[in-house]
Amino acid sequence: MKPYYILLMCLVVFSCSKDEESAASTVTQTVTPPETFDSWTPDFNNQISNFNQTRSGSQGTDQTRAITVTSSQDIEISNETALDEDFNSDGDKLDMYNVVNTVYTASQSLGTHSILSYELSFNQDANIINSNVGTWAGGYNTEDYYGDVESNGNLAYVLVIDGFTLFQDFPDTCYRIIDQVAGAELLADRINKGGFGESYEDDYELILSSSVAYVSLYYNIPANDLFTESYLESWELDYVNNFDVWNIVFRWTNPNGVEFVSYYQIYYDTERNYVVGPWGNEDEIIDWAENSDIFDWSFLSNNSQSAIDLIAAAEVCDTGKNYNSKSINFSNNYPRKLNKNIELRERKFSSSNMTKGYSKTTSSKKSFAKSVHEDLKKLTPTNQKINLKLNK
Repeated sequence: MKPYYILLMCLVVFSCSKDEESAASTVTQTVTPPETFDSWTPDFNNQISNFNQTRSGSQGTDQTRAITVTSSQDIEISNETALDEDFNSDGDKLDMYNVVNTVYTASQSLGTHSILSYELSFNQDANIINSNVGTWAGGYNTEDYYGDVESNGNLAYVLVIDGFTLFQDFPDTCYRIIDQVAGAELLADRINKGGFGESYEDDYELILSSSVAYVSLYYNIPANDLFTESYLESWELDYVNNFDVWNIVFRWTNPNGVEFVSYYQIYYDTERNYVVGPWGNEDEIIDWAENSDIFDWSFLSNNSQSAIDLIAAAEVCDTGKNYNSKSINFSNNYPRKLNKNIELRERKFSSSNMTKGYSKTTSSKKSFAKSVHEDLKKLTPTNQKINLKLNK
């Protein structure tokens, strides 16, 4: 029994010594956590060029990286009317602007952001075109001092803020483009210089340009530069060597609310001792025009039934036959030079009875233009919009 007891005691002592040795050998170790960093600054939202970003770590480490910024632009041509804002605070909404959308892209997968800006491209003054946008239509006639009238068909004017397109259905029954200006700067140049060519700019004078009226003068222009010889003879104007050509456009509204843009091209013999004006209102313009040698006129409306009907019946000519020419427009109406086959007509007065030294008193014959104008005062407006098929 004694041997077994001794063995047991040895096992107990050995076990205890192992536990004491293990406990003595245990060492406490400190574990360092990974370093954390703040966000990169500055952020990309307002950056438009290359920049550096920095960040600090939880263990005092500072980091820096370079960011490359690239950009692209999308430019849209617009104007204050379309944007409905007077960006340059000049009292109108007529100026031309480039709407610039600049997209900035950053490296390091930071993404993109965009900035919208408005750049003034042309500061245009108010004129009879850009202040009366829309489609205007009406009959177009020529009348002389004696009251004789010839129809030149119809006109359809499409006015936009930076130009116009003019259609006429004469001498054909279909409409063709006879004049067009596209661009605010070109429109301003036409108004300021007349548009009849550089050789005539010195003979051109802009007298008035506003949102409701336009008056200009070409003076001392050779008759043969304006019309064919047969045309001058047909109107008994072959005795005139030079014309003063007055251009008048006038915006008015009749008592019922029908809106009109009236157009006049008035020719006075340069050597004639005539009095200029008055032009205080539409009636005075007609009174002055009907005592000229010859004048063209058209009363164009944009909200009358007659204008609606005129456009509804309009057909565009074969586009292959369309032509652009120095022809009828608000400041330059010389179409007869193009008409080579005008038949001579009998007249009450022969040119042989006229001399360069003639003088005219006020015409006793009522002007057809005045009769039409009086009828137009009675028109009532329509809510129907003009559907112009000529733009296709």
